[in-house]
Amino acid sequence: LDVEGVDAAHKIAVLSSLAYCCELDFDQVHIEGITQIDPSDIQFAEDFGYQIKLLAISRNAGERIEVRVHPTMIPQEHMLAKVEGAYNAIHISGDAV
Repeated sequence: LDVEGVDAAHKIAVLSSLAYCCELDFDQVHIEGITQIDPSDIQFAEDFGYQIKLLAISRNAGERIEVRVHPTMIPQEHMLAKVEGAYNAIHISGDAV
């Protein structure tokens, strides 16, 4: 498992470079793993209908590209909340062009 988020960071750097037609240096990716998450955090999220997942997020913020990997609370009904184990998933949203 990629508990530190390094593998996810490499993947999102490659995907972001392709999506935004730019060279993205791996050092530009903010990385925060899940090692600081404890059982009480998981229980708190579940009590409110969320699940904590390590997400790699890329966003075009106009003048710059934001790329980061960190623990995120997502609704339990969301398709990404259902991804388990060593599986990966991708969710893309954007404006039609």
